[in-house]
Amino acid sequence: MPAVANSTLSKFLPNVPTFAEQGFPSVVSTEAYGIFLPKGTSGDRVTRVNAALRDAVGSPDIIAALAQIGMEPASTTAESYRAYLERERQLWAPIVKASGFALDE
Repeated sequence: MPAVANSTLSKFLPNVPTFAEQGFPSVVSTEAYGIFLPKGTSGDRVTRVNAALRDAVGSPDIIAALAQIGMEPASTTAESYRAYLERERQLWAPIVKASGFALDE
């Protein structure tokens, strides 16, 4: 049976249940994109960039453009995004290590 990996139903596929609704509560995944600033960027600048990005993501033009490719925009604070990235790193690091994957630099 088809499913979406979001924690909630997709507005683009409202009749397709989530994996959790089908008995697989740990199958949750969403795409996330972020903007990164150089290490040491002042907190004030981070706050201003974050505010500008949140305004942009909430604009009707951006919402419409993302909807055309099946994406729902969301924004967060820099602190929340940093915490999200750390949770993802902790989740995936052992899996990546077990796979033997290595970066070639």
